Amino acid sequence: MKKILLSILAVLAVAACDKSDAVSEKLTYQCGEHSVSISFSEDGSVMNAVISGVPAEFVLSLSASGTRYVGKFNDTDMVLWGKGDNWTMFVGPEETSVECIAK
Repeated sequence: MKKILLSILAVLAVAACDKSDAVSEKLTYQCGEHSVSISFSEDGSVMNAVISGVPAEFVLSLSASGTRYVGKFNDTDMVLWGKGDNWTMFVGPEETSVECIAK
């Protein structure tokens, strides 16, 4: 009985280990011609995106309003800015805006 209890406790201890790499469920948007799937690290500091099949990582940045993530996609500067359920993609140095629609 003690061996079974110790085995169960060991499994529970492993399951409770740090989950800093855990991500939230994926959200999918259509941003202009790009299909965009996004998920976030558990603490929200990193956004993992797949844009038209290409993975990209964005980091949380300061924003006066909403949530702003900055990164690069195919060597192009990109910002994904969200407020509520609405997201906008800003592309390149001229920050051309593209509205994102939830799929």
